[in-house]
Amino acid sequence: MCAPLSCTYEQIRQHDIVYLISSIFGVFAGLLFGIELLILIILRFIENMANDFSLIELKRRFKDLFICPKKEQIINRCHFILLIVIIFLLYTAISLTLVPKTERVIRPSLFTYQYLLTNYQDSLQCSCSHISIEYQSFLTITSRIHQICSSDFVSNDWIDYIYNTIDPFHLNYTDFRITATGQYQLLASFCQLSRQVLDDALSNLLTSHFIDTELLSYNVLYERIQSSLKEFQMTIPNSFLNSLSVIRQTTGANMLMNMFMTSSKFQYEPAFAIFSIFYTRPLSYQGCNCGLSSKCVQSSRGMMAGCYPLEALLQSTFQCFYNQTCIDSNNVFQALNTSSSTSSQFLTNSTIESILNKLMVEDYSINISYENYFSKCEPLLCSYSYSGHRDILDVTLNITGIYGGLVIIARSIVVLFLKLYRNKNQKVTPQNNEA
Repeated sequence: MCAPLSCTYEQIRQHDIVYLISSIFGVFAGLLFGIELLILIILRFIENMANDFSLIELKRRFKDLFICPKKEQIINRCHFILLIVIIFLLYTAISLTLVPKTERVIRPSLFTYQYLLTNYQDSLQCSCSHISIEYQSFLTITSRIHQICSSDFVSNDWIDYIYNTIDPFHLNYTDFRITATGQYQLLASFCQLSRQVLDDALSNLLTSHFIDTELLSYNVLYERIQSSLKEFQMTIPNSFLNSLSVIRQTTGANMLMNMFMTSSKFQYEPAFAIFSIFYTRPLSYQGCNCGLSSKCVQSSRGMMAGCYPLEALLQSTFQCFYNQTCIDSNNVFQALNTSSSTSSQFLTNSTIESILNKLMVEDYSINISYENYFSKCEPLLCSYSYSGHRDILDVTLNITGIYGGLVIIARSIVVLFLKLYRNKNQKVTPQNNEA
């Protein structure tokens, strides 16, 4: 179970009216006081510049800042210097502080999105205009079937060749060649059915819809499709295998006879002088009785012979098809290319049943047109976050908003410091008078 401990969310909303009014008054008061002080400083500077100016005069004036006959002048000058220092320190601290910033891009192009994805991959989010997109509009899936299905061994020419060169009436029932034509016809049917089931399933998949509210990057989209394809591979053989299982169980349960007479044979015994009794006797393969099991088989000429051609074929392998002597010693038809077996996911000794369980599919290849996916998604808005320094205007507005408070704090500090300083200087040290 998931049992979430906590959830977080981000909400974008406007400031309330109280916050706006207080901010405006704070900025207005700070600007008013700052402009007044700035004008006063400029006027005094111009007045002083009109007089003779030298380095010695500059030093003298700096010392005069703290040597004043009036207490109020000392407080004002110290207040001004402390205020400048505090503002400078605050300005530096606020400027260097990293703050989260969120940017928004309306209807970005593919080039813009790729740039944002490269630089802001962790925080980039883009919402799609269309949350349901048909797979076939941006996805192509191709499959590769086992090479036996494209070989001559499932063709009518091969089946006719086997039928014309083999005389089943002079062979023992345990010889594979008796049911060879039937098994090859079954193999051809399996290849055809596998292709048909696969084509129908792929068609249904591609006409279905990919649903997501967010625009996905190529890598994430590829992983999502691969995950869907794996689920697809596991489910598509089910209906085919279920139908095949019903046929096998029905045949075995009813002990049906086949045209090749490989599961049982007719026997007769004379009962009277005129009449005879006919009955069927189940055949055996390596001690396995067809009357008890329909899956009795035994090896014969690289393939399997058994009670029924279907069961014998499913328990056979394709090893014989890679051996020219085994499959056709007359060299009329060429054996399968052994180099192709190395690129197969199936081993040469894999049973045909295990291969059929995967619809004889070697692999799937997918091709994603990300340009088509992007255009179908048609992102309305992309947002991304990053940490950055405040700009000059933002820092100035922040300091301006608290300027009034800084003035009061600076003046209070100066007044307190001067009181402590004067009290220390005015302290009288008592002297002892000796008689």
